Amino acid sequence: GRATLARAEAAVLSAAANVDSAQATLSTDSTNLARASIRSPIDGVVLSRSVDPGNAVAASLQAVTLFALAEDLHHLRLLVNVDEADVGAVQAGQQAGFTVSAYADRSYPATVTRVSYGSTITENVVTYVAYLDVDNADLSLRPGMTATAVIRAAQHDNVLLIPNSALRFTPGDAGAAASGGLVSRLMPRLPA
Repeated sequence: GRATLARAEAAVLSAAANVDSAQATLSTDSTNLARASIRSPIDGVVLSRSVDPGNAVAASLQAVTLFALAEDLHHLRLLVNVDEADVGAVQAGQQAGFTVSAYADRSYPATVTRVSYGSTITENVVTYVAYLDVDNADLSLRPGMTATAVIRAAQHDNVLLIPNSALRFTPGDAGAAASGGLVSRLMPRLPA
């Protein structure tokens, strides 16, 4: 009796120890499994993936980029190279429009938010970057698209537009009237 009881109690204690050990192993394995899943700290859209599912990824001193994410594609920023001859006329708050090859028949509105002070020189051409904010509510634009932009530096309403070539035209019989100044060049024969 007593020996059998002692063996049974020892077996119960041993089984309880095995249960505790199994629970500790389960807890460790659950933690490792949770760490095996890579989760983004932000909501967004994956733009590119540098690793494939199933590849081993280890923590190291060098940070490895696993994914490139975009938080919100509804609002984009367009970087526009502005020639140094034009940069003086470009400033924050100006309206702009641009097109992309994917939708060549559509013009997108944008607003200049800032113009960089640092220049870039490419093949002896100096440019400055203008930053334009773009509303992409329909998600038709994608990061990395090439755009052609026009920034509206000035706007004048109710004005007469005369081609520059018309101001330089001199009719053949206006030679004698050429000494009369600008009016005689524009109107070679004075009205009667």
